[in-house]
This record gives sequence, structure tokens and C-alpha cells, in this order.
Amino acid sequence: MPDSDGESGAVQVVAGTIRASRNPPAPLIFSLMSEHTDVTLKTASLRALRGRCPCCGQGKLFRSYLKQVENCSVCDEAFGQIRADDAAPWLTIILVGHVFLPFAFMVNVDFLPTWAAMGLWATLFTAISLAVLPRAKALFIAILWQTRAPGYQPVELG
Repeated sequence: MPDSDGESGAVQVVAGTIRASRNPPAPLIFSLMSEHTDVTLKTASLRALRGRCPCCGQGKLFRSYLKQVENCSVCDEAFGQIRADDAAPWLTIILVGHVFLPFAFMVNVDFLPTWAAMGLWATLFTAISLAVLPRAKALFIAILWQTRAPGYQPVELG
């Protein structure tokens, strides 16, 4: 019975066999991550919602409206590779569309012409969306950072 598949040279080893105990461990595909086990998900999330580094709570998380910093200026934790691009608009739509929109039906604006009421609501919901969007992105960055979920570190194969 051959030890490899003939092309890759890979050896199949069954756990618990003598050959398994003699083989060295395989090289790491993912780089080792920094250890911040003392930062809870709740703490990291609250820090991020304030626009601060989820790790230390001191440095800024964003360098502009939606662009996160590459590294924290205080603790040097890396955030540039974390991708939370699609999750933040999703959460913003859920919050604005399903939480704030019902309040529009509860407020009486009959004293305004229809065009003015539509302009008022459009302006209000645009402002709420613009306020929620960076906080939603910060929340997802903190979740990805704290849980070390996919999207936390770039995958380098080869």
C-alpha cells in the first residue's frame, strides 16, 4: 500500500498510530494572533461604539468617517485587515427601517404639506443612518477582533 497519492508526496497518517507520534507537526497556515483574552466581547463592543480601540479603549478606531486605522496609536493592535464592509449597512438598515421607521407612523405631521413631511422624514432618516453606520461598523470590527472570526487575519497560503 503506497504512502502517498503519487503526485503531492503527502503522507496519510491516522491519529493514534505509531507513525502519527513520530511525524512533526504541520506548519501553521494562519499566523499566531495576539492574546487579549482579558478583553470581553461586551467591553470591546462598548469601546468600539464610542469609536475607540476595542483592545485598549484609548486610541481612535477610525481615521475618517468609515475608514478604520491600520494600527491603534496607543497599543499598536492591527485593525487594517479586518473586513466588516457588508455587515454595517445591513445593521443600519435593520435599525433604521425596523426600529425608527415605526415612530414615523406614531408622530402626527398633519400640519405640514405632504412634500414637507416627506422631506422631513427623508432628512431625519438620512441623519439617523449616517449616525448609526460608523457605530455599526465599529461594532462588527470589535466582534471580529475579539472572537478572532474569519476576516480578522488575512489568509496567506503558500
